[in-house]
Formats: sequence, C-alpha cells, structure tokens
Amino acid sequence: MPLNFEAAEARVIEGLPLRVWVDGEQRVAASQITRACRIDDAIANWYIEHYIDFVRTAVPEGRFYGVHDWSTAEGYTAEARSKLTQWTMANRKDFERVVIVMGAQNAIMRLGVSTARLALRAVGLRFDMAEDFAAALQELRDEGA
Repeated sequence: MPLNFEAAEARVIEGLPLRVWVDGEQRVAASQITRACRIDDAIANWYIEHYIDFVRTAVPEGRFYGVHDWSTAEGYTAEARSKLTQWTMANRKDFERVVIVMGAQNAIMRLGVSTARLALRAVGLRFDMAEDFAAALQELRDEGA
C-alpha cells in the first residue's frame, strides 16, 4: 500500500515555506520546503521546537522514519545546520532512519549535509541522502512494513 500523505495529518507551517505530514500507521513523518529559500534559524527552530511533538500526535511511542524534502532549498545558514545536527543527535533515540532529499544542483549544501551525515552515523543514526522524494517515501514505507 503506498503512502498517502494527502489523507495523512498535514500541516502548512504559518509564516514558513514548510509543510509536514505524518502517517502514524506507517510510522513515517515527512516535511517539505515548499519554495526556493535558504534554511535559516526560523525553519531550524520550528523543527527543534515542534517537529517531534507534531509526529507524536500520530506516533505516540517508539521510533519513526523521517524524510525531509529539501530539494527546493538554495542552501542553509551555518547556524541552522549546526542547530539541526545537534538537535538530531540529541533526539536520535526517536528516529529509526532519516533521509534528506536534495537536488543535485546545490553542491555546497550537499557537502554540508554529507558532513552532518558522517557525524550522525558515527553515533548510530541511520541517516541518508536521496534525490527523489516519492522514491524515498516508498523506500521508507517498504522498510517499515
């Protein structure tokens, strides 16, 4: 059964180019940057302050899969990258696996995410990069089935 995020709990984050979904049955949460922008402190702070609580409305306990479509992002600030990496590391017990979807066009951002991936994998988190959002969602769904 394919993931159906149109029917899942969906939320557009007011004031930010961000929307999120969670499929509690599949234990998969997704986010998507909705327009070209830099991932800055405002976006990073939303993840840090609200993401896990949002997911827990549908996945009250246990680990979950996260897939984040950042393919429209033009980059991110060093502060946002540092905050998100530290936050992910601190909350790794909540994640079964994290996948960041990125376009091949942003080599500097890919390098930064690759660096974060090395740090997160070193503490045992399954953290990967992908180029196709739909394929990444399906892969996580198949893995969690």
